[in-house]
Amino acid sequence: MTCEGATSGAKARMRRFQIPSGTHLSPGWLMTISILQIIATLVFASLFFITHDLHQISTCVLFLKNMGYAQYNFISLGVLIAGTVYQSILCLESLYQRRASCLYAMLGFQLWLVASSGIQSYQHPVIMSQAASCHEEKVTNDDPLATYSLIGVTSMSFLLELGLAIYLRHTFHQSLNPVHAALESLLKLDFYLFFAYGVQLLPLPLMATDGNRMVGVVEIVLIFGVSCVLFLLAWSMVLVAWNPLPWWRIMLNMAGLGLLCLGSLIYICYRLVRFMLDPRTLILRIALIFSSLVLMVALLLTMSIVTTCAAHQWQTHRLQSDEKGKSLQDQPREEEMTRDDDSALAYITPQTSRIV
Repeated sequence: MTCEGATSGAKARMRRFQIPSGTHLSPGWLMTISILQIIATLVFASLFFITHDLHQISTCVLFLKNMGYAQYNFISLGVLIAGTVYQSILCLESLYQRRASCLYAMLGFQLWLVASSGIQSYQHPVIMSQAASCHEEKVTNDDPLATYSLIGVTSMSFLLELGLAIYLRHTFHQSLNPVHAALESLLKLDFYLFFAYGVQLLPLPLMATDGNRMVGVVEIVLIFGVSCVLFLLAWSMVLVAWNPLPWWRIMLNMAGLGLLCLGSLIYICYRLVRFMLDPRTLILRIALIFSSLVLMVALLLTMSIVTTCAAHQWQTHRLQSDEKGKSLQDQPREEEMTRDDDSALAYITPQTSRIV
């Protein structure tokens, strides 16, 4: 009976992860869409953006301000292209893990790509007019195919992946620990969002007027450093699910993470107000405000999920401590009660009825 029960349990687990008939090609199509998105983004960005921009800038003598706008333009395109590669990695992981949280993370990141490509297409002509201001004639490209090619690729990829995700929803399963699974998926998004936010600030020191920089170099270095520390502390909370830590280490990580998150939120709010009020960021205002808001929302979600994980771990520790203390206190009493019960039973019950 034991062997038969183990065999039936193994078959049930196999049926849980088995892909129903008629859907075995869908995961391949989902990955194919991600790969085609990378190729299309590279082609359109190279033909309609990078080649055209390099041709315009190469005939100019660039000052620091013009060079700053040119660097920001190419960095934004690079972040968008690298985002498609990162999205394909998330897609591959979701197909390998077969978890719903990984699928939601992939779709959320694809939605961010759609918004980023739209902002890039909208602000690209204005940025290039500042970067190549040495030309008297108009240097922007008014071809709608060139201007909105990236947003068309990302939007079509999002719609196709959303349709396939709905079609494949019955092949994905929920994690045994949904809170840790949500935190793990959210941290994967935070990793790239922090990177994109910090990289976008790199050209801003070159756009200084009268020696007054919008963002200092030391500030950018601190952003990357604090982001790495935040990610490592938050990821340590994820590892608790596989390698339980002492409760005091969890609380210490939680305290450090809370202080860093609070400081980061205050800084992002400060930067958001500065980006909205500083007239020098008029051209880049939409992209900077969007990056700040997305990072703020991601940071708030991460903080809330980490707090939930820490509270659950603390509650588990308290229950274990109470049960341990209760067992230690009740052990002598239980032994005494057992001894009294045995004496009373021996007195009441005839000796011939006792089974030795």
